[in-house]
Order: sequence, then structure tokens, then C-alpha cells
Amino acid sequence: MKLKSKPKKIVFIVSIASESDAPQVGDEVVFSGYPLATPGMVTHRGMVSGFDDSKSLIFVQASINKGNAGGALLNSQGHVVGIVSMREGGISQGLNDLTVYIDNIASQGNVRIMDVDPLQATKAIIQTLDKYISTGIGYARSIKFAREYLGKNKELLND
Repeated sequence: MKLKSKPKKIVFIVSIASESDAPQVGDEVVFSGYPLATPGMVTHRGMVSGFDDSKSLIFVQASINKGNAGGALLNSQGHVVGIVSMREGGISQGLNDLTVYIDNIASQGNVRIMDVDPLQATKAIIQTLDKYISTGIGYARSIKFAREYLGKNKELLND
């Protein structure tokens, strides 16, 4: 991310976790956001449940939903260890695959029952599930890349 100009007012500065503060499986984490279009910011607590092979993706046992993405994932000291990026991919991928299937079938024609297109009705249900379902597992991008970048560009840390 690159800002066009320096913010006029700093409200609160959150520290990036040091390499020694890198999260471990079982660590408690918190994150905030506006999931599912809530009218106000909410904060959730979760637990680190694993990592990908490169440790650039943190697996979080928590209710991560649409609207949490982009929020900071904080450790118990309040330091940023990651950026919430997405919820569990399995259910979303399955729902997406089903939507693609429905679109392919619908392109060949449709059947209406009592003036309702069952394919489109099913697609609407899938979209609702995709928007509101949470499997309790989400992902955050590790901030190790940010720590490495700032280490190489120390001038960015000045005021």
C-alpha cells in the first residue's frame, strides 16, 4: 500500500510485531472490522491454528467474515502480526463452483415452475449462504514481508 500524502492526523499507532513476537500455534489473537455490514465496528478473539509452508499465511480459528478483510490481526501485546485477508476457502470455493455450474446449465435454457426459475432461486440461496456463513476458520497474511521491507527502507520509519 502506498499513500498519496502523509495523513494530517495520527490517531493511534499500532506497532508491528518483532520477529521474536511471530505468532505460534495456540496464540490468542484479536481483530476488528465491520463483518456482514454491521452498523458498527466489532472485535473478535481467535486463536492461531496453523500456517502455510512459507509461514506467510496465518490460519485463524475465529469467525472471520466478509467485512473483516484488511483489518489488523493483533497478538496479546497489541502488536500487528498479520492482516486479515479471507475466510475459510473450502465452503466459499464449493459455493462458487455450484454457482458456475448453475450459470452453465442456465445458459442452455430454463424451466419455470409457478413462474419461479428454480436455478435462479438456488443461486440466490447460494449467494446468501456465501455472504453470511462462517465456518470459524479464516486467514491472515503475515506481516513478516512488511517487517522485512521496512528493515530495508528505514527512511520510511521517520515521522
